[in-house]
Amino acid sequence: APWHRTDASSFDLEAVHGERWGVRNAFRCSSNSLFFELNRPQIHGYDMRCCAFVSPTSYVSGSDEKVVRVFDMPSTFVESMRRVSGVRLEGVEAASDVVGASVPPLGLTNKAVRERDLESLSTNTFHDRAEAGNELEECAGDIDVSVLESPPLEEHLLQSTLWPERMKLYGLPDDVVSIDCSSDGAFVAASCKAKSADMALVRVWETSTWLEVAALPGHRSTPVTSTVF
Repeated sequence: APWHRTDASSFDLEAVHGERWGVRNAFRCSSNSLFFELNRPQIHGYDMRCCAFVSPTSYVSGSDEKVVRVFDMPSTFVESMRRVSGVRLEGVEAASDVVGASVPPLGLTNKAVRERDLESLSTNTFHDRAEAGNELEECAGDIDVSVLESPPLEEHLLQSTLWPERMKLYGLPDDVVSIDCSSDGAFVAASCKAKSADMALVRVWETSTWLEVAALPGHRSTPVTSTVF
């Protein structure tokens, strides 16, 4: 008798340091139960430590580095979510022209992939390919931003379900330890490793401008290991 593929549950491969439910609890984001893994928005060269959703379509994450990274949901995720799980993300509008992301060789930043980029890469004209950018062209063979019909296999998760990085938040003097976002999505707070009292701060950014608005002192020379609004 012929063999047929069935969907198996997937899970984190290493110890989980933190996780957050997406706004409205439609999906879960973990930094490293029984759930289908639908997307792998971020594949990082450093160990992931923490993450938090800012809105239904964006999240922030921290790892063993001094920056907080901000990611946005691509348009293909919304439709993939509906087709695979039957969950409709009502009122959620991802960036319509961003269909995925790619990581340049030796890079850590997820570069946005837009429909016009894929169209340019499919042509043979030097001008069009130059517009798409050399970094994107080097990754073009690995880009598959099609909408999913079933839970993806490991190869697809590794290559084709990334979310584009919008920006980085600076100001932490050491590796990120904890992060959280206010319930209204207006503020993001994060802490880092600390060897002195002046490093044991909680820094706060305002999400409409992504500017730092506060640095909260008061802790001793040990890191703030948990940040919650």
